[in-house]
Amino acid sequence: MMRSRCRNPRFHTVAGGLLGVAIGFAAAGCSDKSADSAAHNGSDELKLPVADGSADDPASVSMDNDLMARIPPPGQRRVIPLEATLKSIFESIQRGETGRSRLALTSYMNTHPQDGQAVFLNGLTYHREKSYALARKHFDRAIEMAPEYYATYYFNGWAAYYLGQLSEARNLFLANLAFQPDNGDTHFALGLIALDLNETDEARMRFEKAIALHTGQPRRQPELAKARARLGEMLAMQGELDRAPEELEAATTLNPRAYEAWYQLSRVLTRLGDDEGAAHALKRHDEEERRFNTPPERPAGPPKPPNRN
Repeated sequence: MMRSRCRNPRFHTVAGGLLGVAIGFAAAGCSDKSADSAAHNGSDELKLPVADGSADDPASVSMDNDLMARIPPPGQRRVIPLEATLKSIFESIQRGETGRSRLALTSYMNTHPQDGQAVFLNGLTYHREKSYALARKHFDRAIEMAPEYYATYYFNGWAAYYLGQLSEARNLFLANLAFQPDNGDTHFALGLIALDLNETDEARMRFEKAIALHTGQPRRQPELAKARARLGEMLAMQGELDRAPEELEAATTLNPRAYEAWYQLSRVLTRLGDDEGAAHALKRHDEEERRFNTPPERPAGPPKPPNRN
């Protein structure tokens, strides 16, 4: 069976790829981006970024000076909710009704032509369709019109990330942290970027921060599982084989369908000489990857009436 390591080769640009992790096995290839970020690329539940706890002072965040000049000063930054009409359109985008949402936004913007949140949602419809370059055009315009709206930076960061624009993605995620320093998902995204750039210490710090922010929150278990899986990879990469299995096993416990974590666990256990454990982990990887790639069966329709001719 072909492993999941390099199903998306166009994303592999720097230090082994856009989600590439050497983990001491350069020949093994790279990681599957769908395992990390489905909730942001339109293939899973679309959510506005949320804060998870307490973290760094936003004033300590460093980003591109031009972008920093756009956002409000620290004392004026706040998380602004969507206007009620726009919230219903966002929910329509969540359901995948992108065409209908764009029609609603066109009608809304006829009377609210300078509404930056509406422009953001227009970009989000394309983001939901994985048309990231087009989404970025709308997101960039939304930032110009409403630099105080935190969510635009977050989704623009993911769009830039999927396009391989790592420097821009990093700056946009840092801008989101200026509003939400305790957003574990954003720290996780910055860890992925650092990983691509082979900045292992930075990546490890970001994953550990994401774990700290997600821990103890039952609704954040999928995100916690992803962060612990990536930290496990980082530990293996840095030769800390005593801790790496613990993190990877925790990830598979939190999310048994995390097939990439099962794969990485099998590699680490192989290095430790645990052939039986490695074989079990690899078997689980194959099962979960197969399940992930198998579309759900559609319910059978009503039986056709008999042909009376």
